[in-house]
Amino acid sequence: MWFPSRSRQASNATITTTWLGLAGQMCDAAGGDMVEFTKTIKDPLGLHARPVALLYDIIAKHRSDVSVSIGDRHTDGRDIMGLMALYGECGESVVFRVSGADEASCVTSIRNLSL
Repeated sequence: MWFPSRSRQASNATITTTWLGLAGQMCDAAGGDMVEFTKTIKDPLGLHARPVALLYDIIAKHRSDVSVSIGDRHTDGRDIMGLMALYGECGESVVFRVSGADEASCVTSIRNLSL
């Protein structure tokens, strides 16, 4: 999980290592499969409360683990405050990593969401 106050104190190497460790744990828990894809934020207001709430609702309806990152900022998809703290701006790429029993359905739902 990514916390803004902690990331300012940590080095990029620590953040990257932590993120890769989380991704590896997700991959191991799901038997080695993980779907990774990217969406570009097209809303001129960026990733604000409404699209975050819609994204959170989609993730909450699925059993799969979802990790979300924008640049060097990362969070668990089930952490609504973490999603808000990503501060995504129009034009930025959002990377999703999905792993779990219903990952295909989860990926389809997220891909259909307009960010």
